[in-house]
Amino acid sequence: MIDWLAAGLGAAAVYLAWPSRGLGRLTARAAPVLPAWAAPCPGALPTRTRWWLSGLAGLALVWFGWGTAPWLVGLVPLVVVGGWWLLGRLEGGTARRARLADKADLPYALDLIRLGVGAGQPLRTALATAAEVMGGRVATTLDRVARGVAVGLSDAEAWQALSDDPAWRDIARDIARAADWGVRLTDVLDQHAAQLRRQVKADRLAAAKAVGVKAVAPLGLCYLPAFVCLGVVPVIVGGVLVILH
Repeated sequence: MIDWLAAGLGAAAVYLAWPSRGLGRLTARAAPVLPAWAAPCPGALPTRTRWWLSGLAGLALVWFGWGTAPWLVGLVPLVVVGGWWLLGRLEGGTARRARLADKADLPYALDLIRLGVGAGQPLRTALATAAEVMGGRVATTLDRVARGVAVGLSDAEAWQALSDDPAWRDIARDIARAADWGVRLTDVLDQHAAQLRRQVKADRLAAAKAVGVKAVAPLGLCYLPAFVCLGVVPVIVGGVLVILH
């Protein structure tokens, strides 16, 4: 029983880790729609990698727990699914820094688009100019919208393509509505730029406040040996000397 179960979990892990080749690359597959609680956060590990790691955790549970506690085998599905979900909640440091940098650049990108529209340029022209000036993923996102307009999409349809981007979702929705309904686009851009600046300021203030909390443990570990040597050891030695005399 243990051999078959271990072999099955090992085969599943190898399948998930093995890269797709051949005709599989030519077949377009729609991404599965996950509920909100199961959707991974931006910057999390890929789905295959998370299934692979959680499958290895289940295999390790079976391998090390079979001889001592066979009932642990019943926890394997919970460990696999729970590990997959937990890994989806973790965001890498590089991805987090890139996300914060993009969020800080968004107000400036909206300011550039607003200046172009306010000067009388069409939205698509102002968008292309902002994409040339900005850098990083913000420029890539703006260029994605500009390419959509270039192939014949309307401004509203091109901006709606960003509905799957958490950073641009609300901005793209309001810009698309403004383009469809004839609302003053400059007001929409000013409102979102001001809101993003407030969010960036709040995030930086929260990060600054968290520095003191995060520094408590390292500072405590640094001062603990000195406290023991200068405060605890003399008291103990003094008590021993008093007892001996």
